Amino acid sequence: MPGIESQVEKALQECEKKQITTVSFPAIGTGAGGLSPNGVIESMLQGFKNHLSLQRASILKLIYIVVAQDKIFDEFTDGLKQWTLEAQDECPDSDDDSDSKSESEYEDLFPLVNNIEIKIGSIKVQAVCGDITKEKTDAIVNSTTTTLNLTSGVSGAILKAAGQLVVDECTALGVQQSDGFAVTKPGNLQVKHIIHMVGQTTVPAITQSMCKVLKACENMKIQSVSFPALGTGAGNLSASQVATAMVDAVSSYVIDHVKPSLSVVRIVIFQQNMMLEFEKSLEKFKKVTPRAIPQAPVKTVSSRVQAIISNSSPTVKTVKYPVSTVEVYSTSKDGISKVKECIKDLIAEECSSSDIDSEHISHLLDAERQQIAQLCEKQQIQLEIGQRKITVSGKRDDVLTAALTINKLIQNAKERDGRKQEEKRMKKTVRWEMFIHGKPKALGSRINYELEVAYHKKEKTYVYSHDGESYTVDMGKMQQADQKGNVIKLKRMPLTDSETAIIEQPESWTNMKNKDFEIIVLAPNSEEFLKISREFVKSCNSPNAEVVQIERIQHLKQWQSYAVRKQTLDRKYPKATNERILYHGTTKDICQRINKTGFNRSFCGRNATRFGQGTYFAKEASYSCHNSYSNPDEKGHKYIYRARVITGKLCQGIENLKEPTPVNPNDPNSDLCDCAVDSEKTPFIFVIFCDDGAYPEYLITFKILN
Repeated sequence: MPGIESQVEKALQECEKKQITTVSFPAIGTGAGGLSPNGVIESMLQGFKNHLSLQRASILKLIYIVVAQDKIFDEFTDGLKQWTLEAQDECPDSDDDSDSKSESEYEDLFPLVNNIEIKIGSIKVQAVCGDITKEKTDAIVNSTTTTLNLTSGVSGAILKAAGQLVVDECTALGVQQSDGFAVTKPGNLQVKHIIHMVGQTTVPAITQSMCKVLKACENMKIQSVSFPALGTGAGNLSASQVATAMVDAVSSYVIDHVKPSLSVVRIVIFQQNMMLEFEKSLEKFKKVTPRAIPQAPVKTVSSRVQAIISNSSPTVKTVKYPVSTVEVYSTSKDGISKVKECIKDLIAEECSSSDIDSEHISHLLDAERQQIAQLCEKQQIQLEIGQRKITVSGKRDDVLTAALTINKLIQNAKERDGRKQEEKRMKKTVRWEMFIHGKPKALGSRINYELEVAYHKKEKTYVYSHDGESYTVDMGKMQQADQKGNVIKLKRMPLTDSETAIIEQPESWTNMKNKDFEIIVLAPNSEEFLKISREFVKSCNSPNAEVVQIERIQHLKQWQSYAVRKQTLDRKYPKATNERILYHGTTKDICQRINKTGFNRSFCGRNATRFGQGTYFAKEASYSCHNSYSNPDEKGHKYIYRARVITGKLCQGIENLKEPTPVNPNDPNSDLCDCAVDSEKTPFIFVIFCDDGAYPEYLITFKILN
């Protein structure tokens, strides 16, 4: 049909002139024209090909064909598939796997009936119409009641299909919290786990509960999980509301986990009419990635968006990116107003804003700030960068991508800050000097730190660079040589007593092979495991406590900070008991943070502030065993740290105390006490107010047997 080919080509040429990136065509001639759908689709595709083959760089990104009738749509789909197969046959030099790749691309652009897929970060989110009890993912989610015994709807179908063993397991788990969940075996289902989530009836509650379930999937290393359409039953929520809530939950999960274990999240919808609503709702979240076509410079009207950098940095970048202009025509002002409101609503649904808070933002390098500004241009988003907060605004999936990158840059800044603090500390405790013409000259903080580390590792030689020159240090002869062979003498001079200058690792630590952080799982038959386990069970005051695992936390920087504080206190109070072995109960998700960053006062108030706003420890593990402090995870496992704690001078704790009271209240220059307690005479609860005042030496995983 040459007429259709030429019409299509003329329309696309007009798009190039007008700088139009997206265009929609009707099914030309298949209505009153009575033309064959097979012939029409073939002619339209040939017209597209003719135009694009003549363009060195096309402005076009998307071409839609809108079909109103199901029968014509089916014929168009068949025609498109046939065209794709013929195009493959014309490319004999393609790779062996080209067929499967083309099929995959075909399915992405034209999803099968009853199936839609979007991508959030590295996770595929699929909405499918089907029966959740037939799913073969690693886990399925059962939206139920707090008693886990809902026998109607989807929940009833899941329990019936899973069998009596799962029903009995749910009964044994007992009543759950209103926003809680529990994990059981799959029973007769083809999955590995059933996650029973207490159902919610509001959008924020659905997002929050789904976030908890996704976090549990991460902890269990689950790679795929299937959800029902949460909240569409008893919650009576619309498909649009539920889709937004569930996408927000997955987005939060992706931001919190740089390398998530999950790769697929499926939303299984039983009712066909609801599937159609879900499909429409999810389409607005779908990020379309067109095939690579060389792009011409964009000449559309541009908008200026400024990445606002804090005044402390000279890096301020003005970002330009293309915007779309929508022209609305109507016979009435009322019609135009309605369309404008509709467009505003669509934009509001597509866009989001995210705040990233960190005290390390102000320490970003100029190059990192420039990278963030370039990110603004690439992702077409707006950023405001202050001293402690970055606000990212723009299209939902672009905001997610930007937030992941910015979090990585902030982590780099945090690590640099930690290194600088350690260099400063080392400079105060030991000084490395070189002798030039017989006169000593102190080396810089960085080299001073690196030489001291090499000294403690008992390295024979150490090579470092400074001002573009390379130097080799003979640690045995204590001399340094440059690239020309000139040799000068070095000297290591402790500035305090030798104990402070040299911070030895605990004898129980294993060789970390130049790593700063490592977690060692103790062998159950080792003397170390048996000793700690025995003391812990005795301290629990419960014969039903069973130790599952003990991990030794070997964190070099945390240990050095703690050891320096303890040595300082030991010199101050040489005859006092300045350190105690105490217990601290927590939850599984908090454990990961404590292992990496130590005890953090920002968690204070999570359980209590009766004796002050600090980190709480108990003399006996029995106190930390309570569920309010060590809440069990989905396997019934509980977590308690056996920690070294600097207690020093004690003071009476009071509610909302922010720092210890003075040793001598009558002396305005008096030092502060080191720790608040519940009772100065017989202390049982200890509260510290400095994060390096405790070291998480062992993490004990245990359970309470029935």
